[in-house]
Amino acid sequence: MKTLEPLIEKIEAEIMASDLLHADDTPIRVLDRSRRDKGLGKGVKKGRIWAYVRDQRPWAGTSPPGAVYQFAPDWKEEHVLAHLSEASGIL
Repeated sequence: MKTLEPLIEKIEAEIMASDLLHADDTPIRVLDRSRRDKGLGKGVKKGRIWAYVRDQRPWAGTSPPGAVYQFAPDWKEEHVLAHLSEASGIL
């Protein structure tokens, strides 16, 4: 993973700098040993996976399509604001 980190960071920066991004989130079950007897089941809580996608092909864009996936431990806006802190286009 360490070897690919520079490439992952470059792809993420390129996608997130797009002038047009699509975003969606999906709830996922995340292991959490501190919640063994609470929540969604033994040692499980709800987290979110956010997908940020650039695909301008339908609008004759020249940028190649790509996607970035970010984990968030909950649905608080602070996570999305952090993900989009460098974004400056249309969401």
